[in-house]
Amino acid sequence: MFPKMKKMEKKTYEDRKNIVYCVHIEIGNAVRCTQKAVESQRVLLTSLLFFLPLAVRSASGRKAIPCAFPIMKKNMYAGTYNNQKHNFTKRRKSMPRNKRESLIYTVLMCFTMVLWMSIYNVTLHMGALNLTTIREAWIGFPIAYVFAMCMDWFVVSGPAKGFAFRFLVKPESPVLHKVIAVSCSMVVPMVIIMSMYGALEGCVKSGNFNLLLIIWLTNIPKNFIMALPFQLLVAGPLVRHVFRGAFPEGTVLA
Repeated sequence: MFPKMKKMEKKTYEDRKNIVYCVHIEIGNAVRCTQKAVESQRVLLTSLLFFLPLAVRSASGRKAIPCAFPIMKKNMYAGTYNNQKHNFTKRRKSMPRNKRESLIYTVLMCFTMVLWMSIYNVTLHMGALNLTTIREAWIGFPIAYVFAMCMDWFVVSGPAKGFAFRFLVKPESPVLHKVIAVSCSMVVPMVIIMSMYGALEGCVKSGNFNLLLIIWLTNIPKNFIMALPFQLLVAGPLVRHVFRGAFPEGTVLA
């Protein structure tokens, strides 16, 4: 009888041990499920805190970064500021820094603008762009270039920059704003002067000076609609890139 009792007690002990082990596993599973649920709720709450202010601001028409994550907001602003600072420094370094650099820059800019506008005007006159047009533009280019260079350096540059910094921008304005303001202030008088030069050249070739005023007034809008966008979008960036590539900052002394 005693051996049977010992056997039953051993079996009961094994059963209790299995039951305790199963309960321990179930408790662990329940704890892990609870942790996952809490984590899911935290992620959901975090997402709501991030996207809800953004949706409210978008619906109200205001564009702003939600304040749920001040660190993220600070980092985003810091990245934007660093990019703007890099672009500002790059544009600042591409501009002339002294009188000699300004002279070299003016030579390059006048060359680009006068050559292109000569091709443009000859194309309008001949009605087609081909090798003959380019040849005729190149023949008349040297005199036009010397005239434009003198007008730019001795007549237009000073008053144009004075007008730009007095009425359009301030010394503390961004460099890009200064570039656009000075370029526009330079293009307008140069278009008027070079349109007169083109009208005189045409009248000299034809021998008829009675149409000088009409040709001049007609040339101004035609040249302006080409010169301004070409200067801002093509000639300006191209010349600044070539100028600073050929003459790094500090290599041309004042």
